[in-house]
Amino acid sequence: MGLLRDSAGIVINQSGFPLFLPGSFSDTLLMQTFMANNAVDTLYTFHVQMKPSPTQVTVPAGTFDVINSNGVFTAYALSHPEF
Repeated sequence: MGLLRDSAGIVINQSGFPLFLPGSFSDTLLMQTFMANNAVDTLYTFHVQMKPSPTQVTVPAGTFDVINSNGVFTAYALSHPEF
């Protein structure tokens, strides 16, 4: 997968979907809801946001400040498990 940086400094994938938003910690990068039983039951939701504090990572090339994203996965019990 190729990563690109647009003119605003946002890291995007080849489809233009934002993966990292520098300095934006309240915006949701991704939010998905997965339904079952003809959209009667929510199986799970998933959303990704940037984390506000940078982390230092040390590799052979040196120590770098990096930003991370945080994904939250919430699963739900089916209200109609017989389906």
